[in-house]
Amino acid sequence: MSRIGLLATGLSALLLLTGCAAHSPIGSEGAQQASSGTGIEGSTQRLVDADIQANLANLKAKFPDAEIPDEVRVSRIIAPDEYAEVFSRCLTDAGFTARAHPDGGIRFDEIPDEQAQAQAVALYTCQATYPLDPRYTQPLTGSQIAYLYDYYRDRLLPCLEGEGHTVSDLPSLTRFKESFDGTAPGYSPFESIARGSSAEEFQRVSGLCPDFPQDLWEH
Repeated sequence: MSRIGLLATGLSALLLLTGCAAHSPIGSEGAQQASSGTGIEGSTQRLVDADIQANLANLKAKFPDAEIPDEVRVSRIIAPDEYAEVFSRCLTDAGFTARAHPDGGIRFDEIPDEQAQAQAVALYTCQATYPLDPRYTQPLTGSQIAYLYDYYRDRLLPCLEGEGHTVSDLPSLTRFKESFDGTAPGYSPFESIARGSSAEEFQRVSGLCPDFPQDLWEH
């Protein structure tokens, strides 16, 4: 049996989209067709199209024989706080039951292995129909990483500890920055909580202690 489980939460959802998701039409020819008439202009359209091609390449690499729709129209660009609700509804409409959670993640029901390819195409299609605003899928700048580090140190870790959880020590700022370019292991205050707590407790705590500040992209 195959299960994706928790698709992503908070900042991890956005980083997932940065690395492997796409947000507009499907297929190389279909991508050009779907781009027209969407109301997306200029640099935003170019970023959306770049994400499309990256996600298409990932889908084809994993499932070379997947039947990809010729054309998918962009419905609208969404914000991060809409991600779980919009995607869970889209995936459920496509035949794969998905539920939004308060932590911003999505959970799928267990499916047979033979449906994994169809589920991946459905996810891709939903990402194409409801692209995340491209400014949230670009790599974080140095100032944004520093701001996130301060948020972890001053707000997130104290919040998690105040809820009775022990979290791993925050690395140095230099090491933290290196984790974003792949030269150091990634750091997540939620890692130990995810391993040692029930799903219900994880959802409760992540709802109380958001894993990134909402104004991160303003810095």
